[in-house]
Amino acid sequence: MLAKGNILIIANALGAEGMGQAGASNSAFTEAECDAVRDWVQAGGSLLLITDHAPFGSAAESLAKRFGVDMSKGYTFKSSDRSFRACNHGKGSLLGRSGLAQRETNCLTR
Repeated sequence: MLAKGNILIIANALGAEGMGQAGASNSAFTEAECDAVRDWVQAGGSLLLITDHAPFGSAAESLAKRFGVDMSKGYTFKSSDRSFRACNHGKGSLLGRSGLAQRETNCLTR
């Protein structure tokens, strides 16, 4: 299947059907799938691996490690009051507006 394309984009893969389900943080990929993607990239393919906050980092970790990348397994917190932010950009976020995110978003706050 990989031989048919030049770019593989994987976004927010999970080890279960839904984010709140048991096993969501388990690897989303088998060892054979991770090896196949690594070999395909080494042969000239391009991979864009996108993950959001936990549990997505854990689910993508086995694939990321094939490329020497360690995945975060947490959330972003505001240090002054430890408020929870489940977003990466936009109004009210901790990282501000980036060149990749030129729109306002709502943050899930706890």
